[in-house]
Amino acid sequence: MSSANYLIARWHDAVRTLGKFHRVDPASVNLSTFGKPTGFYNRQIRLFKTLSEDQAKAVDIETKEPVGKIPYFDEMFSFFAQEKTQPKDRATFIHGDFKIDNVIFHKTEPRVIGILE
Repeated sequence: MSSANYLIARWHDAVRTLGKFHRVDPASVNLSTFGKPTGFYNRQIRLFKTLSEDQAKAVDIETKEPVGKIPYFDEMFSFFAQEKTQPKDRATFIHGDFKIDNVIFHKTEPRVIGILE
């Protein structure tokens, strides 16, 4: 396998592993009381609203003007703020910092053998 194909295979396995991690039922590993089992989308919406407001205040280096709001953010925000338009809320594990240096790969095979938090 070429080095480029090997790297691609590693990334494919990292994505596959993250998908498998998100499918774990917390109750199946005795962690049903760990974290917050509901309200994920509303928490994320509040966070992204705050981030968007802060980002809009950022000043352009050249013009010294605030960069302003992300186009159509308010429309998107109001759509997802309605519980009827949100995906079904379900408890699952989320890895908020999933990146290459938080993944352990097998020494000689392009597959993940561990995830670090």
